Amino acid sequence: MNLLEIKDPSFLKTLSKKELISLANDIRFFLVENVSKTGGHLSSNLGVVELTIAMHTIFDTPNDKLIFDVGHQCYTHKILTGRANQFNTLRKYQGLTGFINKNESIYDVWESGHSSTSLSAQCGMLLANESKNKVVVLIGDSSIANGTAFEALNYMATLKNTAPIIILNDNKMSISKSVGAISRSFSKLRSTKFYQKTNNALVKIFPRFIRTICHRIKTSIKGLILKENIFEDMGYDYMGPYDGNDLSVCLKILKSAKELNKPCVLHFVTKKGKGYKLAEEDKNGNYHGIGPFDIKTGIAIKNTLPNQKSFSYLSAKIITKLVEEKDYYVITPAMIKGSELDTLQSKYPHKVLDVGIAEEHATIMASSLAQNHKKVVLMLYSTFSQRAYDYILNDIARTNSHVIIVLDRCDLVSGDGSTHQGIYDISMFSSMPNITILAPKDYSELIASFIYADKISSPVAIRYSKAYIEEDNSSLITLEKPTWFTLKQGSDLTIITYGNNINYVLEAIKDLPYNIEVIDALFINPLDEDKLKEILENNKPILIYENVIKQGSLSSLIYSYIIENNYQVKIKSMGLDKNTIVPTGDIESLRKLFNLDKDSIIKNIETLLKKI
Repeated sequence: MNLLEIKDPSFLKTLSKKELISLANDIRFFLVENVSKTGGHLSSNLGVVELTIAMHTIFDTPNDKLIFDVGHQCYTHKILTGRANQFNTLRKYQGLTGFINKNESIYDVWESGHSSTSLSAQCGMLLANESKNKVVVLIGDSSIANGTAFEALNYMATLKNTAPIIILNDNKMSISKSVGAISRSFSKLRSTKFYQKTNNALVKIFPRFIRTICHRIKTSIKGLILKENIFEDMGYDYMGPYDGNDLSVCLKILKSAKELNKPCVLHFVTKKGKGYKLAEEDKNGNYHGIGPFDIKTGIAIKNTLPNQKSFSYLSAKIITKLVEEKDYYVITPAMIKGSELDTLQSKYPHKVLDVGIAEEHATIMASSLAQNHKKVVLMLYSTFSQRAYDYILNDIARTNSHVIIVLDRCDLVSGDGSTHQGIYDISMFSSMPNITILAPKDYSELIASFIYADKISSPVAIRYSKAYIEEDNSSLITLEKPTWFTLKQGSDLTIITYGNNINYVLEAIKDLPYNIEVIDALFINPLDEDKLKEILENNKPILIYENVIKQGSLSSLIYSYIIENNYQVKIKSMGLDKNTIVPTGDIESLRKLFNLDKDSIIKNIETLLKKI
């Protein structure tokens, strides 16, 4: 089938099972072919092809609502709703987004990007659903273990006259292997391969009324054997587990659930990465989210120099020393692979703890460890730290607990769109008591930041972007107090910036005829007040450059200092307004969109240097 000609899912109802199976194969080939060129979430999408086809075949979309938890597994959904012809623009500026996007299609009914919100959204849609259309959620086995999901499950079980359909996509993985007691519970529910095969055979052989009787008998027998089923205990009719990559089974079970008109959980076991052998065999999450890669070898195509490493890699290298030499614990919520901690965890599994998709729990546990005299690093993506705001504030900052919080993927983030930007963390953390915020520009400053964070007794946040830098620590520095550094002398104007922005600014101004001073504001909070006072008393125009929201940022902190100390200075800041919603795109396109590119830097410099 020519997938580029698909306009909407209505054609599915006209296809035979054989044709639907052929369609699934075509979609898998299409996904591997296209994601290898653009990058994207590969494994999760390959695993849910049959389930997604069955959902659109059985339900009357868009009248029936399909909700995809997180949304990264929505590529087949996008193909079936007429967007295959845009896949060459996937994750590009003004192109197809990698998540659910209500602006793209009437079939996209719930945007998230962050885990475990789908069931709460289902509650809202059921309550607002006057026409009694079906509301169906597809949620993964790791996402459903999050507290938010359980809060929704608990509440939704009390709703009268509603029939939520919850499809549990059990691939035993989040990004990498699923963890925790809930994961073990699903393992019990999977029971044995014999049980699952028997389940699938019943679906294929018997008509619905016999399957219903068998289901009741089977549930009773299974209850005697396993003694527990968390979903049935909460009041849901549990069905499964079934083979989620067997299209015939998917179609029959979803049809039964549609006709059941009762709250139900449909448990499907799928193969993450199905159809692409390298992804099927991947146990570490290498193909969960991947850049462009060679299909034959599976090797990523990188545009980096040989000596360049990611901040994540270099941070993990430093943290390895902290674990080995200073007995640190490391806690991360399902980000072992993304934070490049997999090697360290395999070596020290009792010290490097993956708590699953549970940022709030990870934060509180880190605080408790610190308050019980243990050294601890809490690894978070900047965007996911937002989920733990209350606990960072109340349990780490308020209590002045010595936790090193490492924030990955800070500043503007390419490819992942509005829900994955690292533009809020400075505003968040600068509003909290006791927390020191550092933004190292290179490997030497990264090392120094960790040494400083280990040395002091209060919480420290070390933030860095997704950029690659040289693995060079030849200019190692020692930090005794909050310090800014003069990287370039100049008498005409001062630019203050930090982190990976520094090299970008230096590149922007290199050919300008002005004598420009460049300040490396390694410490964002607290400020290096001695250096700032020196800068202000020189009475030069000042340009502050950031790739975060301005409110609560470095510029905001500097403005407060200027006002409180009655300085009169010509100053301008570059950053994002708090109402900014960052679209999908590469970093340079995003900088141009928000006037943060090199041309905009030059224009602001020229404006500041104009004589009044």
